[in-house]
Amino acid sequence: MLSCQAYRNSHSYSVTEQHNRPIPPKPDTEAERLRNLRDYNILDSEQDQAFDDITALASYICGTTISLVSLVDDDRQWFKSSLGLRKDITETPRDDAFCAYNIMDASDPFIVQDARKDVRFADNPLVTDYPRIAFYAGAPLVSREGHTLGSLCVIDQEEKELNAEQIAALERLARQVVQLMEHRQALQLADTRHQELQKSHETLKDFSNIIAHDLKAPLRNIRGYTEIIREDFGELLPPEGNEMLRDVVELSDEARSMVDGVLRYGSALNQYSEGREDINLKEVVAAIGRRIGLPTDTFLTFEGPASILNAPRIPVEQILQNLIGNSIKFSDKSPSYIKVSCCPIEDGHSLRVWDNGPGMDAVQEKKIFTMFYSTAEQTEKDGHGVGLNIVKRMTELLGGRVEVAYEEGAWCEFNVLLPEAGADLPEAEN
Repeated sequence: MLSCQAYRNSHSYSVTEQHNRPIPPKPDTEAERLRNLRDYNILDSEQDQAFDDITALASYICGTTISLVSLVDDDRQWFKSSLGLRKDITETPRDDAFCAYNIMDASDPFIVQDARKDVRFADNPLVTDYPRIAFYAGAPLVSREGHTLGSLCVIDQEEKELNAEQIAALERLARQVVQLMEHRQALQLADTRHQELQKSHETLKDFSNIIAHDLKAPLRNIRGYTEIIREDFGELLPPEGNEMLRDVVELSDEARSMVDGVLRYGSALNQYSEGREDINLKEVVAAIGRRIGLPTDTFLTFEGPASILNAPRIPVEQILQNLIGNSIKFSDKSPSYIKVSCCPIEDGHSLRVWDNGPGMDAVQEKKIFTMFYSTAEQTEKDGHGVGLNIVKRMTELLGGRVEVAYEEGAWCEFNVLLPEAGADLPEAEN
């Protein structure tokens, strides 16, 4: 690849000769234009087939041997794409650039029918030496901010004249070049933002783990010291004192459970993925049963009728694991039955988890999806109150919703409604 200076040194013209020919002027807004160009972060980037396709099409339409996507920098023109030019030439000095004239007026293409007869270019080394330019036509590349950043140009070694259709096509292709630049810039910004968010996520994750450790350690100590006091000095305390110590133990256990719940909640949401795949629900349900560890008197079954669900795997597994885990945790009957089913609905699927547990009452129904609310508050069961909130959040991230039906003291069923890719679910019935 030749630099601007190397390109100058490879051609036989002197400084005096350079100054004897006109030097391209610069726009009044040159500083802003250069800032706009650098915002695209495209200079000196790798070859891109999308740009190469446009230069090939431009040469074909205009019938020229050379086509370039040229961006005019402070002291050079740099080629994002080139067709018909030596591969080692990726830039030339700005003073030699035909495109440096093109950026002065974005209203029309800049056309030179025969540079050998044009006083601005007759002594130009790009005319007198390789690539021996005779014909040049450049359509300006105008950014959304209104600055002309360069040209889509076609070049030939013979005098030429383009017809109106060819000129119009060159202008259309130039607009496509700008669209590609903007698309490339948007992807870069999105990637940068993603990396920043990923870094922030890792920092927050490390911080939450540290905080959880720092919270759980003193809670363990509080519980331990309380147990020691009860064992060593319980006989010396009045009944009220022992009752208070039991309360301290229970409160410390609740606090530790809450810390565990926060970590679990964050971990579940951070595993969310939009990538869809075909999920074998029967296999997933069986795997969850093995992972959780079913009590001997608990029977978990998958009843279909749809056994394959196309959706992001991790969120679906999290939803099912939390619902099945809840059914096991709050079971009040032996034997206990948990039935998972899935059936198609309009624009989606209905994924249901039913159990013959205690159900709930109207008060509980209004609170079950609230963070840190647990029906364990009204039973002797242990719970941290984040499982159903995870179910709700995961379902909403997938564009769905959760409905619940129950009979107090008899059964409960959670209905997770998930849309197909690109579809919206019908409105919920009152």
